[in-house]
Amino acid sequence: DDDDDEEEEEKFKMPPVLRVLAYNAPEWPALLVGGIGAAAAGVVMPVFAIVFAKLLRIFSEDCDQMEADIRMWAPAFLYIGFGSAAFEFSKTFFFGYAGEAITSRLRSMAFGAMLRQEISWFDDPHHSTGALATRLAKDASEVKGGLGFRLAVVVQLISTMIAILAVALVYNWQMTLVTLSAVPLLIASGAFQMRAL
Repeated sequence: DDDDDEEEEEKFKMPPVLRVLAYNAPEWPALLVGGIGAAAAGVVMPVFAIVFAKLLRIFSEDCDQMEADIRMWAPAFLYIGFGSAAFEFSKTFFFGYAGEAITSRLRSMAFGAMLRQEISWFDDPHHSTGALATRLAKDASEVKGGLGFRLAVVVQLISTMIAILAVALVYNWQMTLVTLSAVPLLIASGAFQMRAL
């Protein structure tokens, strides 16, 4: 039984995204704050839509009531703008920080692995000085792009979908259920787009 478990553990390889996140474990607080910022940034547009709809409804009121309601709802656009800026900044800053940290860590690990190679390893034309320097510069940066940008976009899209679904269910649940029939098509197109990236 122990031999079978060891063979299964040897065959199993952790997916690259999970392995990258494991290397980025020291930056979990930054990823958490960036994730909260991304989730909040995803909720901004549904909130904006609600405020904008309320503002449009005000124009059907009489003049005195309209002026009072506009004074009440107009500052909401300012608050939404400042909130959006703060959420986007926190998302970009903290995911960028985590991405730079993992880039530095992966470059150090790759350089250390190169230094531990036998001398004959460097005789291979694929391991020339230029090729190794290019790999150190390029490969770790690609991991940063995949971790920071993609993870932030995924968190933001998920929060946007949840917020939109909640708003739609509150305002017109019958129409929402009809619209949800198109969700499998949207998911399939999103998965296709993520594979293309």
